[in-house]
Amino acid sequence: MMLCACLAENTIEKCMEKASKIDTRMIEHRIDYLDDIGPLDKLYQVIKQPVVSTIRPKWEGGRYTGSENSRLDIIKKAIDAECAAVDIELSTPKENRDAAVKYAKRKSALVILSRHVTYGTPSLPELIGLTDMMREQGADIGKLVTTANTLEDCNTIMELQKHSMTMEFPLVSFAMGKIGLLTRVSSLKYGAPFTYVSFGEETAPGQVNAFVMRMLMEEMI
Repeated sequence: MMLCACLAENTIEKCMEKASKIDTRMIEHRIDYLDDIGPLDKLYQVIKQPVVSTIRPKWEGGRYTGSENSRLDIIKKAIDAECAAVDIELSTPKENRDAAVKYAKRKSALVILSRHVTYGTPSLPELIGLTDMMREQGADIGKLVTTANTLEDCNTIMELQKHSMTMEFPLVSFAMGKIGLLTRVSSLKYGAPFTYVSFGEETAPGQVNAFVMRMLMEEMI
């Protein structure tokens, strides 16, 4: 069971310094936190762990505010810098999403298609429909994150994760917020290939730091 620490700094130099201290088995590089993109290959060459490159647009809860065509160019730069996987939002305009998926496949980078629901947790059939779409659009791994307003929302996420395990589709699913905390652990129990943790500043509501997550895993899994 793997932990993926989020690397979110505003310069390449700070990223390099922080990455040298991270001891999780994977690192997600949040490119949208950078003031200037800079030499991604320089950064990825010094990171020992596999890197998931993410440039999250503001409309999906991230910080990137540029055009979609410019974002596609940055995604390609991250792939050329030999990231292990690239996170592409399912809601990305189809032409750009298809181009990013095709480029990643050609360069042998894993494709993570993601969807983040910030207002609550849709019904289980709706969530299953989204994961089916991820598979159809070329995802090697799906990422489906909701927001927990009730404990029933947490149950829905756990049922989704169980369903994906049955379907043999690698899925990382959990619910953001304090109520959804334990879904970040239970997802691992029900087949998620990894889960996200913070190593410093959290990049999502309710994100757990690596030290606390390891303690929770010892107790629950």
